[in-house]
Amino acid sequence: MRCLTVPTLLRALVQAARTGHSGGRSLHSSAVAATYKYVNVQEPSMDMKSVTDRAAQTLLWTELIRGLGMTLSYLFREPATINYPFEKGPLSPRFRGEHALRRYPSGEERCIACKLCEAVCPAQATCRALTSSSPRRRTRSYCTTRRSC
Repeated sequence: MRCLTVPTLLRALVQAARTGHSGGRSLHSSAVAATYKYVNVQEPSMDMKSVTDRAAQTLLWTELIRGLGMTLSYLFREPATINYPFEKGPLSPRFRGEHALRRYPSGEERCIACKLCEAVCPAQATCRALTSSSPRRRTRSYCTTRRSC
């Protein structure tokens, strides 16, 4: 086994730092920063205006103040939401009403099992209306799948 002296060890560390990877196994999963090549790197200009702007951004937090100003400007605008149960929004022109099985005042169902609701429903959310075997056309069961609407 070879004995490593301090100068050889320092030379190996400097060589590893220049090439971007160490001699041993890396302890982290991300790539070493020295292997990245920066494209279009611009040195910050040193004229008085840019130095003053950078100092103002650093010391006075101008971005933070501009962001808070934007947030406060929305405080005084008209809200974009409505108070739903008490205010109703505009209905779409395609809205045809809510699915419901209506009844006569006597309690008898109005459905005569014509199955037009099945044909008209754009989402095919209406289940089959089963007709009864009585001479009058009435439904035995009727259901809608509201998840499709």
